[in-house]
Amino acid sequence: MENNVKKFERYDIFDLESGVIINKYFGRDTDVVIPEGAVEISMRAFAGRTYIKSIVIPDGVRTIYMCAFSGCTSLESALLPDSLETIGAGAFSDCSALKSIMIPDSVTCIAKNAFSSCTSLESISLPEGIENIGESTFAECSSLKSILIPDGANCIYSAAFAGCSSLECAVIPASVTSIKDYAFLGCDKLTIKCPAGSYAEGYAKDNGIDCELV
Repeated sequence: MENNVKKFERYDIFDLESGVIINKYFGRDTDVVIPEGAVEISMRAFAGRTYIKSIVIPDGVRTIYMCAFSGCTSLESALLPDSLETIGAGAFSDCSALKSIMIPDSVTCIAKNAFSSCTSLESISLPEGIENIGESTFAECSSLKSILIPDGANCIYSAAFAGCSSLECAVIPASVTSIKDYAFLGCDKLTIKCPAGSYAEGYAKDNGIDCELV
C-alpha cells in the first residue's frame, strides 16, 4: 500500500486490500494513463477535466461510476480494459470530442445516459454480453451513422438513440423483444435492418421507419 501512495500521487484514493478506488484526479496531464492497481473509478472522479485528451484505464478496473468522465470536452480517446463490467449512468456524457469507443465484451451493464451528447461519436462497438441498451444511453450522439445491436440483447430502452440525427442504419437481432417509446426519436434518416417476423420489423412498421429484412 505504501507503493500506491507514490504511484497515485495525483489522485485522491481509497487504498484497500482488494485494490485502489479512485475518488478524484488532481493532475493536469492531457494524456492520462491510470496506474495499475485501480479497481474502481468513483463518481465524477475526472468530470469536467476539459484538458484531458486521452485516457487509458488499466486491466483490473471493474466499474466506472456515474459521471466519472462527464464533461471532459476534449477527450478524443478512451481505452477500456477487458476487466470492465459496468459503465455507470452518464459516465462519458458530454464528451463532445470523443469519436469512437470500443466497449469490451466483459461489460454487461451500460447505464442510462452513459454516452449521451457525445456529439462527435461516429462509431461504437457494443459488447456481445449486453442485455439491454439503457435509457438515453446514446441520445444526442448526432454524428453516429450506424449501430449493430448484438445478438442476445433483449431491450432497447426509451430514447436510447434519440436525437442521433445522422443515424442511417440500426441492425437489430431477433433476440430484441422490446423497443421502448422514443428509442429512435429524431432519427429521420434511419433504416432498421432486422430478421423477418422479428419484433424490430413490427416496431419499424408501426413507427413509420424504413425497414430492410436480413
